[in-house]
Amino acid sequence: MIRQEKISLIALIVSVAGLAMLFWAAENLEAKEIKIDEIDKASIGQYVKIDAQIVSYYNNGNTAFMQLYDGTGKLKAVSFQQGEQKAAIGKNSFASFEGKIELYKNELELVVEKVNKWN
Repeated sequence: MIRQEKISLIALIVSVAGLAMLFWAAENLEAKEIKIDEIDKASIGQYVKIDAQIVSYYNNGNTAFMQLYDGTGKLKAVSFQQGEQKAAIGKNSFASFEGKIELYKNELELVVEKVNKWN
């Protein structure tokens, strides 16, 4: 009987720990809305959402390189996704960009994972 109680207790502890990890993951995977002037080196690795205009745009066929402006500052952005996203955006487009802040060649940039163009 004691063995069954220990197994039940261990199962309960593991279940509670699993739920806690799920809640933590859900909180940390949701994009944090942020302004460009709030981004600094402490932002590296954060998944963020930025509402901005594309003020410069270049696509080499595989990768899109952009300069975003949100009224508070400018930020380089890069997107490795193509297809529908490629057709939806271009210079002077306004959109919501979601992705991770990364450091590349000692400069902060947004690695875009999702774009929602404004109409």
